[in-house]
This record gives sequence, structure tokens and C-alpha cells, in this order.
Amino acid sequence: MRYHVRQGDRSVVVDVDDVRDGIVRARIDGLEVEAEIRTVDGAILLCAQGRTLEIVSGGKPPRLALWTAEGELEVEVLDDRQAAARAAGKSTGSGAERTVRSPMPGRVVKVLAAPGDAVERGQGLVVVEAMKMENELAAPMSGTVRSVHAEPGKTVESGQILVELE
Repeated sequence: MRYHVRQGDRSVVVDVDDVRDGIVRARIDGLEVEAEIRTVDGAILLCAQGRTLEIVSGGKPPRLALWTAEGELEVEVLDDRQAAARAAGKSTGSGAERTVRSPMPGRVVKVLAAPGDAVERGQGLVVVEAMKMENELAAPMSGTVRSVHAEPGKTVESGQILVELE
């Protein structure tokens, strides 16, 4: 399973390869790591290379609080689907927030809006099935649907524009 971990402006990719018999094997930005994993009083302890990291759910998910010998850190942890959805929703310019793009390759299951429809920010516009999960893609702003480039049953590519708003 792949996770995207961000602390401040620093991000790393963590690929968890195997968790078995109290040992977790992972790659952190490509670096192989093996750690002992234990649970103590509701916290998860990861012990590797003479260091212990205590993981406690803190803040509003997907935020986690981590304690190390150096002190407390707050991180955000997203799985691949969450990270892709967030990336698809980020605006990069004045026109970006007027489009809804597929966060990953998949298949359109439902189209929930038509050209001319008035929509509110956060309202579902298209449902895309990807990695055996249905993802409802929402309007990034309130407005009117200018065009729909999605059809139920059709496959879509990552980043493909599905709906344009005006």
C-alpha cells in the first residue's frame, strides 16, 4: 500500500510492502526500511535502527501526531486515492478551478449534471470507478455547467477533463 506523508512543506512516499509477525517492511522514498511494530496503550510504536517512533491519532484525520526523541511532529497521511483526488482538485491558475478532472484512470459510472445546470461548490458531478472504488467528483466552485465530457460506461485517463463550469 502506498502512502503520501507530508509534514510542513516536506513530502515523502511510503510503500508498505509487508506487515507480518510484528515486522513491517517498507520503502520510504525508495529507501528500504524494516521496523518492529507494537501497540501500547492505543499508540503504535515503530522501532528501527535504534530509534522509536510513537504514532497516535491526533488532530482531524488524515492528520497524525508523531512523537520521537526529538519531540512531537504533526503529519498528514493520504493513501494513493486520496492524494490523487486532492491533486485533481488543486487549482493551478484562474481556469483550473472551473474544471473537474479525473484523479486517476477509471470508468465513468454516473454523470450527475448536464450543461446548463446550476451547481453548488461540493456538489457531485461525476462518479468514476477506479481501483474497485467509486469516487464522486465534486464541483470545485458554485456556478453553471458549461460542458460535460463524460459518458457512463466510458473509460477516462488520469487528468482528463470531465466537466467544465462557468
